[in-house]
Amino acid sequence: MTAVWIADQEAFEELITRVSLEERYALDTEFHRERTYFPRLALIQIAWSGGVALIDPIAVDMSAFVPL
Repeated sequence: MTAVWIADQEAFEELITRVSLEERYALDTEFHRERTYFPRLALIQIAWSGGVALIDPIAVDMSAFVPL
């Protein structure tokens, strides 16, 4: 299974709609902390029965993620 890269708002919102229909999904986050004590969200990985997506949280408005 090939992961899909999500770095634009339209693709992100389509992904959220698709994943919200799933009974379960897995979520993983990666943070970047270079030259600071405060971690910055750098990557979100989400997997469900139909696929895997890698999300650039800096490129999209993450508020669409709240309903999940």
